[in-house]
Parts: sequence; C-alpha cells; structure tokens
Amino acid sequence: MRDLGNFATNNDADPSGLIGLVSAAISQAVARREKGCRVLKAKLLDQMVSSVSSPSDEPRVSLIGAFERERVPKEHIVDCYIPEAARLLGDRWIADKATFVEVTQGTARLQALLHGLQEDIFSDARLVPRDSSALLVVPMGEQHTLGAMVLAGQLRRRGVSVCVRIAPGLSDLKILFAEKCFDAALVTLGSAERVDVCAKLVKTLKSVTTSELKIAVGGCIIDSVAAPLLEAGADLVTNDLDRVVDTFAL
Repeated sequence: MRDLGNFATNNDADPSGLIGLVSAAISQAVARREKGCRVLKAKLLDQMVSSVSSPSDEPRVSLIGAFERERVPKEHIVDCYIPEAARLLGDRWIADKATFVEVTQGTARLQALLHGLQEDIFSDARLVPRDSSALLVVPMGEQHTLGAMVLAGQLRRRGVSVCVRIAPGLSDLKILFAEKCFDAALVTLGSAERVDVCAKLVKTLKSVTTSELKIAVGGCIIDSVAAPLLEAGADLVTNDLDRVVDTFAL
C-alpha cells in the first residue's frame, strides 16, 4: 500500500490532484448513500472502470450502450457510478495496481464522460429555473474538480444557476461580485491539510460581500473540522445538498 502521508502534506508531489480526487470520491460516496445510491450494478461499474482505463474510445462507446440496455438513468450514472469509479481508480493507485499516470488519465476520461452525460441531461430535461444562483468554489490547492462538476450538475438539474470558480484569488472574487450577485456560495474541501485555506476563503467571501452571502462547506473530512469552518463564518458545514438548498432557499 502506498504511503499517502507525504502526498497529503506536499501539493507539489500531487500535480494532478490525485489525493484531491480520492478525497472527493469519498465525499461523493457519502452523498450517494444519502441520496439512495446504495446498490450499484457491479458489472456496469467494472465496465466503467475498464473503459476509462483504456486509451481507446470504443470501450466508452460500448459503456453507454450497456447502461442504456440496463435502463440506468443518466442522472444515476453521473451521481452514483462516476464518483464510485473515481474512488476505485484511487484505490488501484493506492494498492499499486495502477500507475499515477494511468489513474490520472482515467480520471480525465471520467471527467470527459461526465461532461458528455451532463450535456445530454440538460438538453433532454425540461428544467424549471428557480431564479436562484450559487457560486461553487474549489479552494486554492484543491484540485478535485470531478466532484465539483458532479455537484454543479446536481444544482443545475434543480434549476439553480451555478458559477464555478477554481482557486480564485481575492482580486478575482472582487471582480466577480462586482459583476454578479449570488444567493449562496458552496465551498468544497477535500483534504484536512486545506482546512486553514478553506477557512480563509470563507472569511474572504464574507468580507467581500459584507457578510451577506450565505456559505456552505462540504467535503469528505468535514465532520472532524466543522468547528474552525463555522468560526470562520460558514453558515452550514454539511454534505447534504438537500439541506443546503432548503436552508438557503435555492
């Protein structure tokens, strides 16, 4: 088994954000359980992992057909199967069953699959806009964009307008809030080493918006770090998206 200690404390050792990926996958697994995604079809999940591990496009074309034959909704693929496949890719690397490059490439293919499925979902759906908007922020040093994109899609399917920002600086946020207004901000946290960075981001968001912006923080390790995030000004620390939507009236 690989020692994650050095990687978790040294972001330069993890240039592709693999630790963030594993953390985000765990966080999505928690969300899946809350949303009723307890039972996944092992054959389909194995096929997904194999397809994104192949450099050829053909396995991924066949994969979509397999899900269609099993009548698995695209929303279920996005919310349940893709996060679980990401977790399994991370497990392969940790167990020395896949190289860092192989897992990174597999992750990129999962992200491409996610993008294509979400485009199909939005083109097929009759979404009812809620006149609400949310800012989804991935803090500096956190590179778990796969989980963030899954979350953004879930919000958009609820009719919420979503703006995603990856590692924004203070000047970026000032410009953004000068141009747009948001009903809430959701901040994703994938590793304990970034709690201080996340807390500073929460304080910055509150400062830029004169404490008017409602902020929720979610992630795989939030149960153990809720206190400093709440002290920093977060209004909610939770992985329950329904609670965020209801509490902030999104």
